[in-house]
Amino acid sequence: HDALPIFLRSRISSRVCSSPIAGRTCWWASFRKSHAFSEAIAESRMNGSRGLRFPVLMESANNFIVLNIREYLANEDKRLGEDKLVQLLSEFSCPLNPDVERFLKKQAIDFAKKHQAVTYLVLSLEDAELLGYFSITIKPLVVKAEPFSNTAKRKLARFSEIDKNEQTYNLAAYLIAQLGKNFNDKVKGRITGQELLEAAIRQTQILQYQVGGMVAFVEAENKEKLLAFYENYGFKRFDTRQTVLGDAESHELVQLLKLI
Repeated sequence: HDALPIFLRSRISSRVCSSPIAGRTCWWASFRKSHAFSEAIAESRMNGSRGLRFPVLMESANNFIVLNIREYLANEDKRLGEDKLVQLLSEFSCPLNPDVERFLKKQAIDFAKKHQAVTYLVLSLEDAELLGYFSITIKPLVVKAEPFSNTAKRKLARFSEIDKNEQTYNLAAYLIAQLGKNFNDKVKGRITGQELLEAAIRQTQILQYQVGGMVAFVEAENKEKLLAFYENYGFKRFDTRQTVLGDAESHELVQLLKLI
């Protein structure tokens, strides 16, 4: 099983295996070895069974790919499946934000099964290590018109219901619900927050191309450094909401949106 089928080799090798990283082997071989992403997937496509939803390859200069966790859950091959996915997720560590770690390890799979949200894993092209993740879902959203320019208001009006009395837009939008880097010692520092957010935005743009929509939004803690991070990527504050996690006291989340 050392060689890929020709049709996949030609598709991947020029974008992945030939990437100029000294002393490394083909990513595909490393990925199969590390996380059991075996040739059975390629075979399923060749045989026409289910059809392979091949993972989206991000820009090779970033040296990572984005993989929908449903690639594990939806495949009947015993070398993949939920057990392998749980093993992969166990490698994630985020001591700075335990909620981000808890979601990935305890809720991401269940949310994907129930179609509540889809989690995307960001994996190294060099050795298939888990660098981070993000989750996306679709949520109804009420947006106040006041903070936005006339140009933005016209764009929002194209795909939303307008409440003229309240001066609000009612629409469905892509929520980047979770965003987290892996601080495991093996991969710490190998991806930046900027690269992770760019990957999430890129994924919303792919979804937009497939099904439509024009708005992505995030909900962030009310910390200026964090809010500035999102604003640097074109997100604009538009509202706040109160949230309660478990038995903790309620705290404020700032909502920011971006036209995609």
